[in-house]
Amino acid sequence: MIDEREADLRALGATEEQIRKAGIKPAEDEFVVWDENWEIVEMFLRMQTQWRMSFAGPTGLDYAALDWLCRLYSVKDPATLLEGLQVMEVTALSCFNKKKS
Repeated sequence: MIDEREADLRALGATEEQIRKAGIKPAEDEFVVWDENWEIVEMFLRMQTQWRMSFAGPTGLDYAALDWLCRLYSVKDPATLLEGLQVMEVTALSCFNKKKS
């Protein structure tokens, strides 16, 4: 499985050495996203630039941006999407904090 960033670098003509220097590593595990969760995963990826930051690092997502994205992408059930997104957010924050230790 090729990382999207790796595919982009290859499309731009990057050499193997440049890709390696970019720190892109092959995916360790493959996983399946159930159809009912796909909209949540897509929105999480859209929100990846919307982290609120403190001096200690990310503290959570900016939900004002989420409201705008839900309207832009015509989300039918924003409450369910928010609940799923919060699960992903808490998990991501936990992973960020593990990297610091």
